[in-house]
Amino acid sequence: MSNEELSQHTPVLLELLTDKLKRLKGHQRLRGGYNFSKERVFLLIPDQRIERCVSQVTPRGGGSLSRTRPKAEINICQVSDIIQEGETIREMAQRIIRDNLSERDVKAISRAL
Repeated sequence: MSNEELSQHTPVLLELLTDKLKRLKGHQRLRGGYNFSKERVFLLIPDQRIERCVSQVTPRGGGSLSRTRPKAEINICQVSDIIQEGETIREMAQRIIRDNLSERDVKAISRAL
């Protein structure tokens, strides 16, 4: 079976494997029990359900986010106001030290990256 044919089954598997533990067990079963390659396993069961997550984010300029059509799947990457546009990793690290940001703030920055 080709990779394209395998990837057609991904949405069905994601509906069944709703949490991280179930996806991990699915990975283990396909790798160990059926000798699938790592690449083929990740085609069938992605690490995260990114395409199913829709965040409620208010844009910086105000306004609201809306879907253009019903049942549209959208991916939204939320960038915190803590991260300034165009800021390099070096500048960010210097700002973390300079402003003495809390561990919680640093973790929020790392997740946003």
